[in-house]
Amino acid sequence: MSSILPDDAFFATIPISTKFIGVSGDNAIIQSVHLQWDAVLVCVFTFWATDFNENGLHSVPTTSVTAGDWVQLQPPSGYTAISPAGAATLGASPLTITVPGGTAGAAFVDLGNSGAYRLRVQAVCTTAGFLRVKAAGKR
Repeated sequence: MSSILPDDAFFATIPISTKFIGVSGDNAIIQSVHLQWDAVLVCVFTFWATDFNENGLHSVPTTSVTAGDWVQLQPPSGYTAISPAGAATLGASPLTITVPGGTAGAAFVDLGNSGAYRLRVQAVCTTAGFLRVKAAGKR
């Protein structure tokens, strides 16, 4: 098994916005996503999957908001590591992460059971701040 170590999916100050960040493509089986933020960022992260191509006759872009193009992943249980304690909270699903601001930190999201062709992270930010998103996996 070889490691898949793509470049950072996002590494910059993210503005007040809703941003869609692609974290995998057709050549990668992503097993985890690492989010890192500064103490200023206020944001809610959710995870989405699709089995549709990004390029081609019936393409679905990473930014699509058309109903049915992307499906939100909301498993009822699972583990998402957050460090330091209190830097973020989880919603009803371990794949809904709320960063309230005030503490720099990180979350490590395990997606090992996903068979999706493509994955994206939706970041809904109400206060701009630094964000880094990195995905990795094995093939």
